[in-house]
Amino acid sequence: MDVRLPEPLSFDGNLAENFRRFKQSFEIYLIASGKSEKDDKMKIALLLNLMGEEGIEVYNTLKLTELQRANFQTVLNELENYMTPKKNVVYERFLFYSRKQEDEETFDHFYTELKKLSKNCEFEQSTDSMIRDRIVLGIKSRQVQEKLLNVDKLDLNKAIELCRACEIAKSQIKSVQGAEAKVEVVKNKAKTVQRHGNTEEKTLISCKSCGKKHEKRRCPAFGRKCNKCRRYGHFEKMCRSTMMVKELQESKEEEEDEELLVSVVTVSEVKSESEWIETLEFGKQNIRFKVDTGSQVNLIPQHILKSIKNQDIAWQKTKLVLETYGGFKITPIGVVKLKCKFRDKDYTIQFVVVKDKSMPILSLQSSMTMNILKKINEVNLGLDKNSFINNNKDLFIGIGKFKEQCKLKVKNNASPVAKPPRRVPLSIKDRLKKHLDALVNKGIIAKHQGPTEWLSNLVIIEKSDKTLRVCLDPKNLNEVLEREYFEIPTLEEICVKLKNKSYFTVLDFKDGFYQVELDLESSKLCAFGTPFGVYRFLRLPFGLNCAPEYFQKLNQEHFGDIPGVIVYFDDILIAADTSEEHDKILTRVLERAKKYNVKFNSSKIQYKVREVNYLGNIFDREGMRPDKNKIKAIQNLEQPNNKKELQKLLGMINYLRRYIPNLSEISAPLRILLKNNTDWIWTDNQTKCLQMLKNIVSSAPVLANFDVNKEITIQTDSSQSGVGCVLLQENRPVAFGSRALTDSETRFSQIEKEMNAILYSCQKYHSYIYGRKVKILTDHKPLVSIMKKGVADVSSPRLQRIKVKLLKYDIDVQYLPGKDMLIADLLSRNYIKDDIGSDNTFLTEIVHSVNVTDDKLKVFQSETSKDFELKLLKEICLKGWPKTITKTPSPIRKYYNYKTDIYTSNDIMFLGDRIIVPETLRTDMLTQLHANHYGITKTQKRAKSLLYWPGINEDIKEFIKKCKKCEVYQKSNIKEPMILRKIPDLPFQKLASDILEWGGQSYIVIIDYYSKWIELICLQSKTSKSVIDVFKQVFSTHGIPLEVVSDNMPFNSYECKKFAKEWGFKFLTSSPRYPKSNGLAERAVQIAKNMLRKCTDISNALLEYRMTPISASEKSPAELLFNRKLQTKLPIKTELLIPSKINYEKEKEKLEQKRQEYKSYYDRSVRERKEFEEGENVVVKEGRIWEPGKIIRKLEEPRSYIVQKENGNEIRRNSSHLRQSLNEGNFNQNHEFILNEGVDIPSNDIPSNDISISINRATDKSRRPVKLPQHFKDFHMY
Repeated sequence: MDVRLPEPLSFDGNLAENFRRFKQSFEIYLIASGKSEKDDKMKIALLLNLMGEEGIEVYNTLKLTELQRANFQTVLNELENYMTPKKNVVYERFLFYSRKQEDEETFDHFYTELKKLSKNCEFEQSTDSMIRDRIVLGIKSRQVQEKLLNVDKLDLNKAIELCRACEIAKSQIKSVQGAEAKVEVVKNKAKTVQRHGNTEEKTLISCKSCGKKHEKRRCPAFGRKCNKCRRYGHFEKMCRSTMMVKELQESKEEEEDEELLVSVVTVSEVKSESEWIETLEFGKQNIRFKVDTGSQVNLIPQHILKSIKNQDIAWQKTKLVLETYGGFKITPIGVVKLKCKFRDKDYTIQFVVVKDKSMPILSLQSSMTMNILKKINEVNLGLDKNSFINNNKDLFIGIGKFKEQCKLKVKNNASPVAKPPRRVPLSIKDRLKKHLDALVNKGIIAKHQGPTEWLSNLVIIEKSDKTLRVCLDPKNLNEVLEREYFEIPTLEEICVKLKNKSYFTVLDFKDGFYQVELDLESSKLCAFGTPFGVYRFLRLPFGLNCAPEYFQKLNQEHFGDIPGVIVYFDDILIAADTSEEHDKILTRVLERAKKYNVKFNSSKIQYKVREVNYLGNIFDREGMRPDKNKIKAIQNLEQPNNKKELQKLLGMINYLRRYIPNLSEISAPLRILLKNNTDWIWTDNQTKCLQMLKNIVSSAPVLANFDVNKEITIQTDSSQSGVGCVLLQENRPVAFGSRALTDSETRFSQIEKEMNAILYSCQKYHSYIYGRKVKILTDHKPLVSIMKKGVADVSSPRLQRIKVKLLKYDIDVQYLPGKDMLIADLLSRNYIKDDIGSDNTFLTEIVHSVNVTDDKLKVFQSETSKDFELKLLKEICLKGWPKTITKTPSPIRKYYNYKTDIYTSNDIMFLGDRIIVPETLRTDMLTQLHANHYGITKTQKRAKSLLYWPGINEDIKEFIKKCKKCEVYQKSNIKEPMILRKIPDLPFQKLASDILEWGGQSYIVIIDYYSKWIELICLQSKTSKSVIDVFKQVFSTHGIPLEVVSDNMPFNSYECKKFAKEWGFKFLTSSPRYPKSNGLAERAVQIAKNMLRKCTDISNALLEYRMTPISASEKSPAELLFNRKLQTKLPIKTELLIPSKINYEKEKEKLEQKRQEYKSYYDRSVRERKEFEEGENVVVKEGRIWEPGKIIRKLEEPRSYIVQKENGNEIRRNSSHLRQSLNEGNFNQNHEFILNEGVDIPSNDIPSNDISISINRATDKSRRPVKLPQHFKDFHMY
């Protein structure tokens, strides 16, 4: 079988496309010829042969190894890579987004081209949705586009089906258009049909309806709607009308065969419910006429004319020729005048007689003559805005009031909050009373009589002209109000209603919420306190979070049913195709406003404009287009001057990288400049790259359309000279904004600049965010807490003014670190230089809500002006801070870290919302802060919200420590870290002992530190002699220990010390009232008491305890002490009673490990304290109070001290009972002898019968000598 060879590869034209076709043909050839199974060398040779000499040259330039050159598929792939240039996805997407359906292009061809273009765009899974969007935006027919926009949940298949169906329907209509016609405008001339012999030659006419040449009755514009005048039968480019109706032009006969021009005649067989029919009486005969305002001649068919009786009918011939836009010609028979009657009035009207059997038509002029139509001036509409306002003054004066009453609902579990009235400065008190009276007279507020559960703060604002305005600070009320959610129109819905409209008017409600009346219960919720009593709002007050939705609902109910009207919160937008239609709609709106007693704001009206800015888009007769102001901040970005500025720019671009394919490739020319070894040279390549990035960021898919159903986030930031912001939805930008700061704004402190940036962003995006929950991100953390406060709780007047302006918005300010504030930070530094905000007059207003007396204010102002540091600080704030702390004057370097938050107001210095206190007033402020004797932490927190000076926390700490009342009644000390006593190396080297009382008997308990062996022995008495006898008995069995740890009584007596010295061991005593220092003995006492409480046979109980393994080891006390088990009442194998060797070192390690676990658990909530020095002033805990004392000396035992009290007594105490005192005590040094606990006194040095003790009291009253009883001679008293 002969197989045709493929055509050689052409290197002319589109090489990539040529190679694609050549490759496909070559692969088909290999399969068809059976050579696909041949070896690779043969296939490569055949390929190169067909590619020709140029192909071989290309092959030779490929960088392939010998092994790769022998592989056919590798060679083919490398050739394809060479022939196919690298794709530029951005450019391919540009081609895709720019593709629109051309004139006369079929939909299927348009759809196929879109699919081809999309292959190179890397849309991946979103390919279908992107093609769908391009079909909707690029379809030629406006009617089809409108249908596509109205389809709910439109997908690609639905879009294709709808477009194909519309195209088929259009072609079918053309084939059946012979019988019916809409005659709109009659044209000039038509070509005649020429006959040559028996042959009829059809000539083409130059059609003035479509602008092309075609046969008669074959005009493509037939049935099509003009986008300019909105009538049917011609294309927009051929429209000769600038208004809906053209004037009738008189014909002039120049030659006998000339055709005359007649304008606007309507002949129609099409009937609809919207037709306007009127009946005229011709004698006794009634004839129905269609009223056509587009027709300027009256038309009557011949057959109807013949049916008219009792009239002399004589028509005159006419040379008028009526031609439709579709090329149809109607030659009238003539013109006739007829007498008729309409509504009991007689008229003589001229009619044009035609043969066409259609409904008679009554023209515009005749309809107006017979008062069927009446031309009116639409509700005194003026020619311009001022005339319109002057002619309708009643709608712009006063405060309106809807008939409906608003009912506020609070949550069921809401707890009422009543705020006490704030002090009002005397300078405005009289003016405030007059202003409140004026509001009462206007019906805005009313005086409330009786108790009220809810009472909000009142914010008073003094304007620059000394007038006042008041508003509610509803912070607490807003937290419990239930919001009535109402559907807000979306951008898509507004787009459909505003599509191709030509005239717009925007009306803004005057004092919006004040036009809504509250019911009685709701009015009580909006009560506020003043120096003149309690008032309550009768109208919906400014600042309630539920107000916008309710206002939207109310306005929608009253105006939303009017065609051509869009209600968006407190705005009414009127849109119409023509001026006349606009005036009619506006008339209905104004009539409704009068009916419902609604007032509009004359200063905010946009009257009869040809385009309107709504939701960040511009709407006019051409449709919708994005507002350039949304992207102006990006397009006006200046080129960076150094690497740091370039890094900020690329930081913003990288933030949006997920929406920018091939970003690394696009931004490569810019990133080259960031390399360390690259000099900063800005070339055209960088300029082009920057412009491309700006275009990408300010267009789809990076820039998103606003969606009312998605969450709103705003990033905002302020630099020293500019402010920037961006509105985001799902991290995609919707709009950008920036401007330069005014001269006065540059002198704001940084916190004021940052809050002013929040206000700027809210006002800029008002149409997006009003009535919605908005998250605002700022890199200035103090603003987060300030925004959570009420207006009255913000100390800075300027911040208060800004906060009042923000009350209308439902915003949640959150902190975002500056390193993550990439977009707003860049825009605030690279801002639009020629866009400078105006100095807001509200910044000169004074907010009166600071809770401070005039006298105290004057004291602060006076002392601040005298304070050297604060005067220098004020000067630095006004001039600007140095760039480094080393260049800052030494006295105020301690303020440098807070430089962005320091500002001046009313001649007082502030740090954030904290007053910086002059040095002379600090002691007074400390006294007031500590008036309630709170602790250090609470007082510091209290001061942190109000006052500041360097070292304030330390000053508070010292002040409270010196407070004698707090010193007496302070809490117990926090426990200190556990001190572990050393474990002995062998059993019975170290013992712990204590005495317990049980059942009227005294027992001595002795426990071994190593083995935990316990001895429980009943004492005859608690004298030193009885205790010594017991110890001798125990020592005779187990041997003499090295140390015995015990408390003081009687182990610290002279006899016990003498016994210890004679027997060669040492008593270690614990501090009085601190049993923790002898913890093992205390634990042994607990075990012993449990035995005494629960067991009848104590000896057997002791035996069982001694044979039970201890918790830290598997060995029992008996095994650790005797190296063997003991025989008990329980049966045991004889082998287990044989002594076994004990590894004492290993057992000691186990004991130490267990003790460290106890210590770790105990030390979780401890605090290390420094040791006391001799002579140091302290307070000693005695019962529940603390008394003054002084350290005499430190003892050998850990944390144990001898302390002298003010009465002269010396006592021993553990550090847990001592605390440092900054106050000097009044100690009595003259005392005869002090006998107290913890003092070693040999008994042979003390007379046994006449011990005299002088106890000095706080008073000097003499007392009789006190003798120590003989039976206490062995004890130390305390």
